Amino acid sequence: MFEVNALGYRLRFVDREAEVEVLRGWVERGSPVVEFVYGPEGCGKSTLLRYVAKTLSRGGSVVVYVDALERDPSRAVVGVDLPRGELVEIGRALGGPLGAALASGLSRLVEAIASRLRVSGRNLALLIDDPIKALGLERGDAYVKWLYEFIYKIPGEYGAGRVLALVTASEGLSRRMLSRHTYLHTSLIWNLPRQGFAELLEQLPQPGVGEEEAWLVTGGNPRALIDLALRYGWNVERWVRDLQYRLAEVVRRARLEGFERLLAEALEDPDALWYTGGAEKLAHLLEAENLVLYKHSPALAGAEISEDKSLGIGRYYAWQIPAYRDAIQRLLENN
Repeated sequence: MFEVNALGYRLRFVDREAEVEVLRGWVERGSPVVEFVYGPEGCGKSTLLRYVAKTLSRGGSVVVYVDALERDPSRAVVGVDLPRGELVEIGRALGGPLGAALASGLSRLVEAIASRLRVSGRNLALLIDDPIKALGLERGDAYVKWLYEFIYKIPGEYGAGRVLALVTASEGLSRRMLSRHTYLHTSLIWNLPRQGFAELLEQLPQPGVGEEEAWLVTGGNPRALIDLALRYGWNVERWVRDLQYRLAEVVRRARLEGFERLLAEALEDPDALWYTGGAEKLAHLLEAENLVLYKHSPALAGAEISEDKSLGIGRYYAWQIPAYRDAIQRLLENN
């Protein structure tokens, strides 16, 4: 059983069977384009990819997970049957520690790893987590194009079978930039469904709030739930108050731009960002701050993410977690 250690709590990987099966199929068949998966920050993308790299690498495929933001070599790359020392040596060969190589030389890092793996006749999957955030929008755009070219390059140079290149992001600006390209396919992954949320909740300390209240403030976001439990001791009021400090600058900028009324409308219905004239700039701001996401994309697991106004999920836009709405609402009311 794949587990994540959070402050002494060993949390089991829950309720992502459908997503795992989709990724398993992609590894087996490969993909002629880069697969781009985006979703709320903290929804479990990294945990999912680490799980896939650990489990599918035990078969006949080579599945490599690279965390573009991780500085620790032991956690930066998963699924590679190379000792930590050799990973560090790869980083040095690229001009610095592995973490620095991840931030500034992802393409060379991937080629260096591929050259050291026995991929001849085997499928190869490269799962690159958050490269756009590590490289910036412009360099990230070029990197994804390089990955697309790499799909067709690696079978000839390294004798690999089918190839999968997958990248992820947590904010909407990457989606805006990358979705214009035909060499990329976009999928959406969302927070945990209610059953998976309940399974995760059972593994945490005895809740000081009911399951329904925890669901309505976190929206099933695993990181938000773990933060609420382990950092705030289930004190929802203190958690939302701290979110207000983080979001005060966002509300101030929205007011200065004359978007206060539109922001209030988006709290009630996030699709106001879609159908209201002049909403594009506010939507851009909220996406850049990881507060809302454009969700009108195919879901990774196939099932549509249903509209749910109690959680701030519309047809086109959704708040990443409901607590953001509560914090912003208080800021607007308190002026």
